[in-house]
Amino acid sequence: LAILPGSDTAMGLAEHLSASLQLPFSNDPRMATQRLHKARMQEALLDAGIPALRTISSASEAEVEVWLREKELAGAPLVVKPANSAGSDKVFLIPENGDWRKALQRVLTEPSKLDGKNHDTAIVQEQAIGTEFAIGTVSSNGKHYIAQIIQYTKGRAGNRSVVYDYVEFIPFNEEVHG
Repeated sequence: LAILPGSDTAMGLAEHLSASLQLPFSNDPRMATQRLHKARMQEALLDAGIPALRTISSASEAEVEVWLREKELAGAPLVVKPANSAGSDKVFLIPENGDWRKALQRVLTEPSKLDGKNHDTAIVQEQAIGTEFAIGTVSSNGKHYIAQIIQYTKGRAGNRSVVYDYVEFIPFNEEVHG
């Protein structure tokens, strides 16, 4: 028996049900934050020795400004987004030398489309340039398996700088993907 959420909106319920039912093959509930919080995801990658985007989670413009200088990202292209959300909900691409502060305030003051609540913090991170992929995995008894590889195609619409147009499922290739 397994509980698969199917979407980001069901992840919390799936985590709760799985823990309550004490299923033998289940996500570690102590790691739920790493699956849901965008900054914790990046930290988990670093902890596993995998390169990650430089990221801060903060509600303070002053703290972000200091962090940007320390990381030598002042004036660099950035992404500002909620810590917990899905899709392109309040995701802002900030161009080189762009003003990230307005996006930070929008993330902090406008309710999430996911749950209708305001966010306590916003994520500010360096912008990765190139094609975006999502890798879905399944783990069992310490072994990890690729379940899906998704390539995103994004565009702009109206005043939105990030709109997901369509996704393409990429066939797994042992030689390419290992």
